[in-house]
Amino acid sequence: MAIMKDAAWARHTSPWSVWTRFVGGSLLFVALYNHLWWALVGVGIFLIINPFLFPEPESKESWASQSVLGERLWTQKWHWDFPMAISTLGGLFAVLALLVAYFQLFWPTVILVALVLALKAFFLHLMVRLYDDQRRKHWERQYGSEYRD
Repeated sequence: MAIMKDAAWARHTSPWSVWTRFVGGSLLFVALYNHLWWALVGVGIFLIINPFLFPEPESKESWASQSVLGERLWTQKWHWDFPMAISTLGGLFAVLALLVAYFQLFWPTVILVALVLALKAFFLHLMVRLYDDQRRKHWERQYGSEYRD
């Protein structure tokens, strides 16, 4: 994500970008489980170009948009913290899920993909909280009063 430019981040804040990427990631496991190599390549390409596909949204008040805004703040410097631990754990589960999907182990694949998605959703939640915290701090610095939604 560090290679994304301002315009790409702006487009990636589209809820369509967030949710299609979230669902699209699951399709990787389905394609691998069924050994559909053409589908695996297609989903992989889609996930790579996804942040560039959708226009910048008019409003960035959705949960999905704010998760991307928080992720952008979070990626501006490398640090080992709780979101990094959640992301790393999700990545490890994703590797295991890819392995068991390849060997067509149905229930381990389902359970691991569910864990990957749950951890991703939790990571996005943490990014929304980070964005809200930064927005509140900016408001309080700017206006000297408590931020209210």
